[in-house]
Amino acid sequence: MVLLSSVSAQYRHRRKQVAVVLSGGGAKGTAHIGALKVIEEAGIPVDYVVGTSMGAIVGGLYSIGYNAHQLDSILSNQDWSILLADQLNKDRFPYYRTKELMPFILSVPFMKFPGEVVEGGLLKGKNIEALFNQLTAQYADSLDFDQLPIPFACVSQNLVNGDEVVFHDGYLAKAMRASMAIPGVFTPVYKDSLVLIDGGMINNYPVDVARSMGADIIIGVDVQSDLMEAKNLSSAMSVLGQLINISGKAQYQLNVDQTDIYIKVNVDGFSAASFNKTAIDTLVARGEDAARAKFDDMVKLRNMLGIEDVKPRPDYIVPDWALYFMRDSIQQHKAPSNYLSLGARFDNEDMAALILNGTIQVPNLRNGSYASLTARLGKILDVEAKLAYEPIKGWFISPSYIFNHRDFSVYDADVKCSTVTFNRNILQLDFVHSWRHLLIGFGLKYDNVYYTDYLSSDGTASVLDNEHLIKYFFRVEGNTMNKRSFPTSGGRFRTTYELVTDNMYKYDNEAPVSTIAAFGEVAFPISKRFTILPSAATRFIVGNNYSMTMANWIGGRNPYGTYLDSQIQFYGINKMEAINKIFVQGSCRANLRVMDNNYLVAATSVGWSGLTLSSAIESDGETLYGGMIGWGYNTSLGPIEASLNFSNCTKNVGLLLSFGLMF
Repeated sequence: MVLLSSVSAQYRHRRKQVAVVLSGGGAKGTAHIGALKVIEEAGIPVDYVVGTSMGAIVGGLYSIGYNAHQLDSILSNQDWSILLADQLNKDRFPYYRTKELMPFILSVPFMKFPGEVVEGGLLKGKNIEALFNQLTAQYADSLDFDQLPIPFACVSQNLVNGDEVVFHDGYLAKAMRASMAIPGVFTPVYKDSLVLIDGGMINNYPVDVARSMGADIIIGVDVQSDLMEAKNLSSAMSVLGQLINISGKAQYQLNVDQTDIYIKVNVDGFSAASFNKTAIDTLVARGEDAARAKFDDMVKLRNMLGIEDVKPRPDYIVPDWALYFMRDSIQQHKAPSNYLSLGARFDNEDMAALILNGTIQVPNLRNGSYASLTARLGKILDVEAKLAYEPIKGWFISPSYIFNHRDFSVYDADVKCSTVTFNRNILQLDFVHSWRHLLIGFGLKYDNVYYTDYLSSDGTASVLDNEHLIKYFFRVEGNTMNKRSFPTSGGRFRTTYELVTDNMYKYDNEAPVSTIAAFGEVAFPISKRFTILPSAATRFIVGNNYSMTMANWIGGRNPYGTYLDSQIQFYGINKMEAINKIFVQGSCRANLRVMDNNYLVAATSVGWSGLTLSSAIESDGETLYGGMIGWGYNTSLGPIEASLNFSNCTKNVGLLLSFGLMF
């Protein structure tokens, strides 16, 4: 690499030196990629790259060899909600842990104490730093940035005294991370006695840095927004962006004046936070348009430099030895050991609900062992404390305690027949083998149900016998859905078997009761916008004497039960309806994306219920059918949905409004 750099340096010194300078601007900086495409097309030799903030990220990767098309692919294929918001990347978990994280909209890691999640900045930037480490694996050591294939520099600011800090050496990934540490949003980068924050606060368009490195000609790409009027300064991001623009205004104008080919990108309508695929695609296109408007100037520059042949910039290929270290880097940046998670949901059936989780690594336990505490607050109250010990990778031994409080109404043909309130204490021991998308588990549990209230529809109070059950269970489940809401590919399933006793081998002095349940759903993309999701569910009870918590129920949208594990999803029924002990169901849902995040939704369910399998599917069984039509809007906090529901059981049209992920 040093030899190549010296040869390149000799060539550069025979002509004037060209620097590409890339300004900061958060998501707006993705426009730099479009401009670099045109600069490559024009055949301009790039001798230096200098950037600030997002310009440092694009510039740093460009300086080590990535071409503009590779950068476009890298940025377009990232899940920025995970990268920038420090959310846990569930691809790095075994499924046993992944399924626990499904309800949460935010998961924030910490090292030792939960209070660390807001120290120095709201976000730690660990996910994006891990990405930088992987993309720059060939240059993982501390080095002189002049020895890169294209000499590079980036700008940060020392929060201690306000001085500008220009990185010409050090760890490349760390320098890029320091240059984008927006104060109050990302934690600063601590280096010796320096506390480093976003360079946009002091020099957002660092042409002077490129001049000091020896550049004779500057091609600058500027994605900085113009100063806004008072009426537009109404959000945190707009105020922060205005502050950055004002802070370096004088230096900025001097640098603009020192630019030979000035490419000003139209970023109207976008902010530093516009990290979604549509915005990125549009910004890259705008960067290309702005650069193409200067194409003739670039051709004149190329001719003046005496460059005759225009050769495409080759793809950056990471050597095998660097791939080894890249894999090692990925392992080092696996799922963090400690994190806090938050989820929220509202619907007009169960009302508001909040779910919280804290997970910590347990000292002195091997591999991925952890302890967690999860609480669901709202009309449904759940608390779970669990220890998951992983003696062998992929195998978990997991004792847990679960407390449930339930207060719900039971309906028969849409007529309220009773209200039930109970507390439930469960002691459970799980043995699980988990892969990336699949788990197999078995174990036993003690289930104590204490009924505190049972009112019939006429207001008569009754006393239900409390339950003291010992259950043996087996389950297999998996999930390959590509999205939690409105998936377009993949599938999910769960199959469970329980043997229920009250003395370890009998139930009510008779044979133990068995329950068998299964659910499966697959997403079939018909087109880029239209997906159908057929599903099937069934539940059998073997035994004639069983309690309320073992009985079959239908209603709601949660395929794994809302109030009880034995509750089965049924489109068209929002409330909890009682059914016979044998139930078989088929459903199909269709999602049509009509705009970026808007969906038209329709679904139907057909089910058969009876006392035996033959009676369920023959004429003396009960046939149920229902459906719904609605609209959904997908947000980072979960979907907003409104739907009209009807079934032959309820015989009325019901309205369901909901917001948030299902849990």
